[in-house]
Amino acid sequence: MKRRPVLLAAAVALAAPLSATHADGDASLHAEGGAGVDTNPGRTIGGAGPADGFAIALLRARGVAGGGGLRLAATLDEAVRLYRREAQASAIASRLDTAARLPLGAGLVAGADLSARDLTERGHGLDQDALHGEGSLAWTGGAWGAALSGGWTLFAPREATLRPFLASGPEAALRLSWAPSADDVLSAGYGVAWASFPRWDAVASGGRDDRTQTASVEWARTSDDFIVSVGYAYAWNRSSADGGNFDRHRVAARGAATLPLDVTVALRIALQWSSYPRPLFLPQQLLLAEGQESQDALELRLTRPLGRAAELALAIAHYRAEAVSGGGSALDYRRTLVFATVTWRGEWRRDHGAASFTMGTP
Repeated sequence: MKRRPVLLAAAVALAAPLSATHADGDASLHAEGGAGVDTNPGRTIGGAGPADGFAIALLRARGVAGGGGLRLAATLDEAVRLYRREAQASAIASRLDTAARLPLGAGLVAGADLSARDLTERGHGLDQDALHGEGSLAWTGGAWGAALSGGWTLFAPREATLRPFLASGPEAALRLSWAPSADDVLSAGYGVAWASFPRWDAVASGGRDDRTQTASVEWARTSDDFIVSVGYAYAWNRSSADGGNFDRHRVAARGAATLPLDVTVALRIALQWSSYPRPLFLPQQLLLAEGQESQDALELRLTRPLGRAAELALAIAHYRAEAVSGGGSALDYRRTLVFATVTWRGEWRRDHGAASFTMGTP
């Protein structure tokens, strides 16, 4: 599997400020390995191929630094998944996330975020790159808060039949929040994203430009023993290309809680209903939903410490994407993964020039 060095080069360049000699900070290393079963490793639409076992490994490096009020952070993930029989589905994935925050006074905080990811499969069926940059300005005053953001996104599938779905464009969002108590936060937001498809003439003449608007609401509660959030979003996309319009309702909930015997449980549920009045490209849209993180999802994860520096995790995840045409017919995509992993963590800290290293979470 050929890899592109772009993410590693970006990691070096963007993480360099974290080693500034006059900034306090810390760094952590996370290593994870395990095995599991995948019911649809070939990502078959309208059914499922034979299940297959796989081995997984993940390495995550994170650095945080601050000085003069400025806070910088960078996280680099490198992951590998190897299948026993479905070798073409074996993949290497990279993700880089960087963030900067600067308090401006009077409750204002300026922010900048950049993320980049790359997926390369042995069979190259879903190879893709993605890039997202965003600037933001947030304000908090008592129980109230507001955030305004603007950015740019690139999504670039590399497989030949999916290359026309390369899209890029600007986006903007406004979010308001209210905390009626110390534990609860209610928020509402509106966002709009524009996307141009420069390769669309390969599948249809006339080009393609989309505008997607999204309205959302969310409630979140945080306590000593658990955290939970529930939200709803409605998105409507209008496209200059025939078959590009859609409407989507999405309900999402997530939470985590501590259980007896030092067990922690985390749960995420996302359900969506999408309608395409003229579904000319449903198979491609359903396949790309995996890369764009716009599927139905049910994820359950149980973790328990193994000493100070390691933990054992058992997880099950079910993903589904369905699109309904104007006539009521539907295509769907389903995939379930069950796996177990062991994780090790180490942490390095520097405070006013003094350094220390610990294994596990202090």
